Amino acid sequence: MAPSKDLKSPTKNGNTVKTRIAEFNFSHINSANSETNKRPRTRSMVSLNDSTNDDPSPDPQNCDTIMQFLTNHELRISSKIDTLTENIKCSVSDIKVCLLAHQTELNTLKNDVAKLTKGNIGLSTRMDNLECHNEQIERDVKRINLIISGLSDPLNESLEELRIIVNKLFSNIVKQEIKVDSVLRLGSHKAQGCRQVIVPFSCLSDRESVWNSRKETKPPIFINEDLPYTLRRDFAILRKKAKEFKDNNENCTINWKNKSITSDRESHQVCNGRLVANKRSESEGLTTMNDMALQIKSIAQPQQVSSPNEENSKNLTIAHINLNSIHSKFNELKTFLSLNDIDILCIKKTPDPIHMTVALPC
Repeated sequence: MAPSKDLKSPTKNGNTVKTRIAEFNFSHINSANSETNKRPRTRSMVSLNDSTNDDPSPDPQNCDTIMQFLTNHELRISSKIDTLTENIKCSVSDIKVCLLAHQTELNTLKNDVAKLTKGNIGLSTRMDNLECHNEQIERDVKRINLIISGLSDPLNESLEELRIIVNKLFSNIVKQEIKVDSVLRLGSHKAQGCRQVIVPFSCLSDRESVWNSRKETKPPIFINEDLPYTLRRDFAILRKKAKEFKDNNENCTINWKNKSITSDRESHQVCNGRLVANKRSESEGLTTMNDMALQIKSIAQPQQVSSPNEENSKNLTIAHINLNSIHSKFNELKTFLSLNDIDILCIKKTPDPIHMTVALPC
């Protein structure tokens, strides 16, 4: 073994500690290892303690305690499961009762809605009929009036001056003296534009003479009928649609009485201020009054009834129609007959009872 050396190593406190380091010569160790490797190796047998191979026998008291604990725990779990099952069954029963109650209320509401819908359809039909009747009454009341557009409207014009101008205009276009008793400007005076003049006639023959000669006037003067607002609105819609057809180079025909317009490929009718396209189905029969009008118009062929007296001769209009249940379309049929001059109407395909009595307007 080599001599040792003393070394001084610093510490955290700044002190030095002497360390002895021995210098070894490993040559004799290497030689000893080589000799050891030359000797044969022997396996050492380790004797085990017999007590390690013996398992301790279980304690019967501990097993009984564990089994008792598991049994009690199983009983508690089973009791909780049974309680939860009963609660779920009760909840499901309550939900079923609530669902049945809601279903009953829903069925009641459905029946009420069906009744209201049916009543609404009846009211809608009655309102349409009343509107047509009211429109006809208003038109009859205003039939005696004419409206003049385009007359000059000077400021501070008196009614007498206006009456003289109107009488002169009517006399010029009719070529005979026409006198009116009263005239009236509509609206207030405006800096630009001319107010319309309404002229009520006391003599209906004078009114018809002026109306028949209305085309003798020169622009910007025009003579029009005093129509109800609904008719003026519907006629404006028809004129607008006719202009669209004309812009598309299509021919069209306007039926002012039925408020309908027909082109080469489609047909429309104004209902309550809306332009509705007519849809026809030959297999399903008639569904609306518009379909009825168009089919009767296409089928009905007027025939001349000869008479010795020409003054008593008239056109006889005969119409034939497949109605497909007169009971469901009775109101539409009445409305159509009231708006059209049909002398004889032949109705087929009415699956209603043969003893049913139907009263149609004459």
